Amino acid sequence: MPPPKAPTFLQLFFAGNLTQAISHQAQIVAADTMVEAPYLASASTLIKALRGAADPPQEGWPGKAEIALAAWRDTSFHVPRKEDVLRDWVLDSWTRGQGLLNTAYHDLLDEVAPASVIPLPILSSFFTAAKKQDISTVIPSACRSFRRPDPNAKSDAWVNVWISMLGYLSDSPDSAEQLVHLVTASMQAKYNPTNAKKSASTASASFPLYCKAYAHKIIRVDLNAILSLLIFHPTLPSPLPSLFASIEPTFPSTLSPFLAAIPDVFRSLVQYYHQQRYAIFTQASSSKVSLDVFIATKEREAVRATLEQTLGFLAKSQSDTTWDARAAVWAAIEGWGGYMERDERWGKLVHAEARTIESLLSRPSAPIGALLHTLSILERLDHDQTQIGPDVVRWCLASPATHHDIAETILSSLLRFAQLTHTLPTFFDLLVSSLDGLFDESLPEPAIASLYDLTIHGPVTRHRMRHEIVASLRSLQASKHFTILDLLSTRLRSLIAAPERPSKKRKRDEASDHASAMIGILTRILSYCLSATPLEDLQELLATWPEPASDIARAGRLRVARCIERLASRTILVDFTVSSGHPELEIETLRFLLHRGALNLASLKPNADSLLKLMEKATPDSPLWQILLAEGMILLDSVATPAQLDRLARLMRFPSTTVAWELPNFRDAIIRAVASGPNSAQLEALPPGYIDRKTRIQIVSQILANKQVVAFAPWLLQVADAETLGALSSDSKVLKHLAKSEALDLLSRVVTHTIKSDNVAVVEGIIPHLKSDTMIARLSEILMAHPVEKFVTLKPSLEKLYLAGKKPSSTDASPEEIVRFNTNVRFGRWLGLQIDSEMGDALLARVRDQPELAQIALETVASECDVEKILAACVHIYNTTSVDLSSTLRSIITDVPKAITLCLTILDGHASSVTRILVAIAPRSEDIALSRRAIQAVLAQPIDAALKISYIESLADEKPHALQHGDIAQLWAIALPVLDLGPILNILSTLTRRRPELILSTLPEVSDVLCAAFEFLQTPRSSVTVSNTSNAAAQAVSLARLFTAMTTMRTSKTQQTHETSPLAKYVPALLVAYVRAAAHPYKGLSPPVRRALEPGLHALCNLATAGGRVNARGREGEGLGTPFGLGEGPGGEGEKELWAELWRGWSKARYVGQG
Repeated sequence: MPPPKAPTFLQLFFAGNLTQAISHQAQIVAADTMVEAPYLASASTLIKALRGAADPPQEGWPGKAEIALAAWRDTSFHVPRKEDVLRDWVLDSWTRGQGLLNTAYHDLLDEVAPASVIPLPILSSFFTAAKKQDISTVIPSACRSFRRPDPNAKSDAWVNVWISMLGYLSDSPDSAEQLVHLVTASMQAKYNPTNAKKSASTASASFPLYCKAYAHKIIRVDLNAILSLLIFHPTLPSPLPSLFASIEPTFPSTLSPFLAAIPDVFRSLVQYYHQQRYAIFTQASSSKVSLDVFIATKEREAVRATLEQTLGFLAKSQSDTTWDARAAVWAAIEGWGGYMERDERWGKLVHAEARTIESLLSRPSAPIGALLHTLSILERLDHDQTQIGPDVVRWCLASPATHHDIAETILSSLLRFAQLTHTLPTFFDLLVSSLDGLFDESLPEPAIASLYDLTIHGPVTRHRMRHEIVASLRSLQASKHFTILDLLSTRLRSLIAAPERPSKKRKRDEASDHASAMIGILTRILSYCLSATPLEDLQELLATWPEPASDIARAGRLRVARCIERLASRTILVDFTVSSGHPELEIETLRFLLHRGALNLASLKPNADSLLKLMEKATPDSPLWQILLAEGMILLDSVATPAQLDRLARLMRFPSTTVAWELPNFRDAIIRAVASGPNSAQLEALPPGYIDRKTRIQIVSQILANKQVVAFAPWLLQVADAETLGALSSDSKVLKHLAKSEALDLLSRVVTHTIKSDNVAVVEGIIPHLKSDTMIARLSEILMAHPVEKFVTLKPSLEKLYLAGKKPSSTDASPEEIVRFNTNVRFGRWLGLQIDSEMGDALLARVRDQPELAQIALETVASECDVEKILAACVHIYNTTSVDLSSTLRSIITDVPKAITLCLTILDGHASSVTRILVAIAPRSEDIALSRRAIQAVLAQPIDAALKISYIESLADEKPHALQHGDIAQLWAIALPVLDLGPILNILSTLTRRRPELILSTLPEVSDVLCAAFEFLQTPRSSVTVSNTSNAAAQAVSLARLFTAMTTMRTSKTQQTHETSPLAKYVPALLVAYVRAAAHPYKGLSPPVRRALEPGLHALCNLATAGGRVNARGREGEGLGTPFGLGEGPGGEGEKELWAELWRGWSKARYVGQG
């Protein structure tokens, strides 16, 4: 029988013995260790138990991983080379395929030997064992234990890991993002192909698995980077034929797994050709062609051949779903930037693709979006070969709303080409001919009306397109501008002169015939032209244009007349009457009225009533109101009578910002309107302080008299000054009414005002009328903000208020109910009541399955218990979830020294969880001796290095004087194997400013950490993306600032900088590390990162040349890096070139005081 064990910490916790669980944790652990377990009788017994076939070794024993962990944690149990024995046992078990998916094995290795080197076959076995298994709980532990793959592994081993990982991802719904990123990052750093052809062949054969794994969008960048690393090599031909051959048997019938992967592989290959063009394409020594010309030609030929292969393969499927992939392929060509327009072979590819798209656009089920997207790319690549005609332009003009953006892009490309080639008349002729074909006279009237609606809300009338048309016309010669105006006016004259097609069903307010629709669109285009150029003689057009019968045509006539009159600055159209009907006619009528008023203010006065009548019919969201507010309010304020302004003020629903607020006459009208009959929507729209005090008091009195306080609660809350709140609090009926309603904010303001006014008796009258739990909780929070002594006379009523707060069920309580319950408990304690509650324990039992309740559970425990149970609850939450409770801990723990002392008591049993607690609360301690004890205890624990770094980072920010030399030296030893650049830079920056002596005393270790930082900033050359480049650039900025600060740091405020800083002798090593990272053949520093590092590197150069080597006549730095291995890294001679470039850049940037 196994020996009896003492109760565990959590058993005591759930039994309610919290004080015993925390205060006597050390005694409990000691009592456990005094009972000798049979498997820990001797070293040989332990080894036999671990090497046995059964797991657990005997019935009643714990599992092997638990036995090994107990042996490791028992400091009195001696085994020679215990760490090596346990590490070798774990690795041997994994090699034999045992325990790979057991979290205990991974946690054991991470605790015993966190820096263990993992053989790559173990990684392959892990992914093989994980197939069709749920390993979501194993991944965090596996990422810690697998963080150091074998750096000396052969390339074949890495390829095996790659294939096994693809096999897992192809069948798993989980992307295993953390683990995949770890493996791919390690592979990018350490993969060095010995047989590139074999590796590429093996990787190509696994391309079907790769395509299935590519369905996990979150890891696509990592997967694409590794595939590029394996199949692209300067000595190998294009890998696309072998990739396509591997998926060809299933491609036409199974599309979805491949359509996302193929364009990205193509894009990566094009980027690889461009980046490695000098290594791939070699020129014969006898060639007389310029090297750059030769390389560019070969690169274009290779990319074109690759494009032909890809398009040909995708064309094997007749499915419409391939067009998204084809668009992505052409987008890669556009991004590459090497397309040659005059090359006939390139032109044939573009021409064939464009004609295919045109033929597909007429199909009912065609993928319009993908086709137009592809066509827009082709147009930008080669206008002459794309040859977009009226058929495509018609699709763009009347495209559905979902395709407006891409249709506008095509029209914009056509316009831009016409502007650059000085052929704008051709563009407008294309528009007119496309419109003629769109509104074909043979179409039925409902179809024409539908097409007209699509067109006027389509790309040609959008703001960006209008702006581009106007901008292009302003740069045009006058003669060509007149040609465009003549083209449009001639077409309009023909439409005006054409007889209207008779129809009994057509209404006057519909664009249901060819002429009306064409006039509606052409007048819009003509108005764009007239707003961009001098006036052409178009008065004849207005003179010969009779009053049309159609509302659309009448609106077009007003539109053209307004533009012509604005340019001529005089009245031309004489037969104008205010009319309503179609919304388009009403809009143009209003604009024409305001335009006439701007020309002659007196002309608006007789039409003011007509304008108001037009506005009376407008809905609140009508564009008529937007036009009036933007263009007409100043005019109406000048000419309208007070009665007319009052009429307008009653109609309007004011936006939050408008020029109308500052108009004196209209302001008076608004105040008269709201004073005579308050309207809640109008009052809420008024700016704060807009209504004077007298009117505001009058409005509040009306609201109180009409018993409309709840309806006007939002406005009353806006103007809740002392006078308004006093008026509200003086009426007990109003308060009771507010208490019964849901006007929480207003009631809170009123109650707070009455309490501050020492009128606490008002609270007693409110309490019986509170029906909502939310309002009870809100009132409780308001009362708790004041001393309880202020409410001595109300204690019986307040106790009733406490009892009115409902206690939720512990099994199905929602987070909102629990928050209200916590408020109620705190309110009871504020009253001095004795409260016993078990809600906290019940919530903690639900945290494992519902991590979102963690914060609420901890707050509940804090409202019920003291600091001991708060810490116990937090340990339990951290042991079972990954929720961060730092901010909550800082707000609820008030006795920080006691909390730290208790944490040190239980640190040995729950090191990781307790350390996370210390990270949150330790910086608030003023006891330096206690902080020193905590630092020593945390650094001695076998926990994750990131937790130790996070703890030191929190202390460095708040309590840097608690740190000593030994702490920092130990920190660098911990940080170097698992470098996390962000926290390390924060620690170094803080210490440089506040404790520089700790930096200077550990300069060798600091130098090693900073050299490793350059490797952290590297980016694989095959997968440079905007996201990872921007992240690395941000880190590089911080590193450059650190270098600058370190070169000028002082050990005290009074001591001047040394003539030669102690950091100077480490500068060459830092610069060599930078050059080596930048010149690496497979991963380097992106241009943004190198630019961000320049200020810091130049500061290091200044320090290295201080003391007499500044004036070296352009030879500074020569020979400085040779003793530190310059040119001996993977970059070879490239390192020396970058070294020289670094010093040349520094020499140009430095100021020598000679000008």
